[in-house]
Amino acid sequence: ETRWTMDDDEYTLDTAETSQIAYHRRCLMKLSETSRLCYAVLMSTFETVRKYYVDEVNLMGFCHPVDDRDYRKYIKTPIDLRVVYDKIMVSAYDTERAFLSDVQTVWSNCLTYCQGRYDNVVVEMQTLSKIFEGEYEKVFNNDGSSSKNTKSKAPYDEWFGFPPWVRSFENGL
Repeated sequence: ETRWTMDDDEYTLDTAETSQIAYHRRCLMKLSETSRLCYAVLMSTFETVRKYYVDEVNLMGFCHPVDDRDYRKYIKTPIDLRVVYDKIMVSAYDTERAFLSDVQTVWSNCLTYCQGRYDNVVVEMQTLSKIFEGEYEKVFNNDGSSSKNTKSKAPYDEWFGFPPWVRSFENGL
C-alpha cells in the first residue's frame, strides 16, 4: 500500500495502481517532445473539467464514438478525444497544429451534428472548447510552437491522472 497526497486529499493506492502509474509515466517518456506537450494539453483539460466543471460537462460524451445511426450522414471524419489521446500515445502528431486540427474537428463535428438536436451538448462542447483553448495557450504559442516556460518543470512532468475512460479518473488518480 502506498500513500499519495494531491490537493490536500489523501489517496491510498494499492500496488497494482502504483505500477499502472509507473507504466503510464514510462510510456509517456518514450514519446516525442511534441506528443508529450500535446499530452499535457489534453490531460490538463481533462483535469480542469474533473476539478471544476464536472457538473457542467459530460466529458465521457466526447471520449467515445457517437452511436446514432444517422451520424455518418452528417459527419465525414468522425473523431473523439479518445482517438486524439491514442494518437498522442503513439506519437502520431508530427506538429502541434495537427493535434489542434484533430481537436477542432471534434468540436466541429459536435456543432454540425448536435446543433438544433442536442443543444445541451453544444453548450458542453463550447465550455470544453474554451477550457482546451486555455490549456493549449499555456503550452503553445499562437504559431503552434511550444512556449518557453519559466518553470523548471516541463508541463508533461506533472501527473494529471489517467484519462477519463479509466476507472480511477473520478478519484483523481
